Amino acid sequence: MKVKISHGGKDGFVSYNKYTNEVMVTHPDEIVRNTIRDYLKNPRTFVVPTGNSPDEVGGRAMVEMVPNSSHRGMILALSELKSNTGVDINWEDENNYLDNNIDPNYKADKPIEKSLYIDLGREK
Repeated sequence: MKVKISHGGKDGFVSYNKYTNEVMVTHPDEIVRNTIRDYLKNPRTFVVPTGNSPDEVGGRAMVEMVPNSSHRGMILALSELKSNTGVDINWEDENNYLDNNIDPNYKADKPIEKSLYIDLGREK
């Protein structure tokens, strides 16, 4: 998974490898990178619905997990990224989930090796 983030008028990416649980954050601002890394690698509590269907009226449950421990945890954490860190996330950017675009901030963090990265939605 790879999603575009922005803060302070500067863009970057958060990449997640669901097979190794590795998170890579690229952004020109080191404080932003460290904040997001800490946010995704430390235990968090999420409120999730207990029903089987999104249309079903039901209760809510508190779930504690480390976001980068699972794909579901990453989706939950990234959905709350703005409210918890102030960093915007753009789910609809055309570069999301693509591995063929060069990130201008690739030197900001150790990149995920291409052989480990699985591009969701496309077969190799």
